[in-house]
Amino acid sequence: MSATAMSRALNRLERELRTALFHRTAQGLRPTPAGRALVRPAREVLHSAAVARSVVANVGGEVTGRLVIATSGGAFGHLPGALGAFRRRHPAVRITIDEATGESDVLHRLRTSRAELGFGYFYAEGPDAVSREFVCHRIGYDEIGLLVPAEWTGELTLDSLPDLPTIVPPAHAWARTAVETSLRGVGAQTRLGVTTVHQHMRAPLVEHGFGMAWVSRGSRIDAAYPGATFRGLTPPLVLPADLVHSRRRLTAAATAFVSALRSAPPPRLTATPADGG
Repeated sequence: MSATAMSRALNRLERELRTALFHRTAQGLRPTPAGRALVRPAREVLHSAAVARSVVANVGGEVTGRLVIATSGGAFGHLPGALGAFRRRHPAVRITIDEATGESDVLHRLRTSRAELGFGYFYAEGPDAVSREFVCHRIGYDEIGLLVPAEWTGELTLDSLPDLPTIVPPAHAWARTAVETSLRGVGAQTRLGVTTVHQHMRAPLVEHGFGMAWVSRGSRIDAAYPGATFRGLTPPLVLPADLVHSRRRLTAAATAFVSALRSAPPPRLTATPADGG
């Protein structure tokens, strides 16, 4: 759509709503309070339109359309296998994967229709707090451990960690919350070194002497960095990983993805999960 056509459509919408949605300034458009209030309902309308299009497009049986998935940094290790199986069954679906800053951001993207499915460690906030608003599917368990310099040796326990600065995700990443809760439980703490949302920055930072980093074993982000190695804890620290989505109707592509996950073999438990489940 051209700028002129967009301006005409916006003016027409403002006349219909009888209110200004944007302030026009020399620097451009700035949303008014009414404009900001319209964002979420507008996204709901767009989602409903996407559902309607997918229903019509898939009458013939072939699943098409677009699927947007938001994932927290640690839980993305579950995606490749699931997406590979899904793509083989539904090759016409266009898939977008967005890395969120943490589980709170994943849920925000679901609430605002910026994503339709989310992956993460949602139990850390309390399973009931999430399941009241979203549908949750358990997809597996992740062992959480430390990336440490390759030359480091010795057993790792929560109350006997290397005296190194810690590279961590933002505070609203629930895996970090779970780790810090476990540390407090044994009266331990670590020194903050670097905070980064970028999962793939952690191994090179460890390799270049910035400290150690909490990561999931399944992420395998240390594979390309010989100067950093994954070390599990004794006893293991294991977090359940979940797929979540809103309770409203999903598009055909999202419905097919959830169905494929639910028909897969149940997740295997390799160690005692942190929530005891």
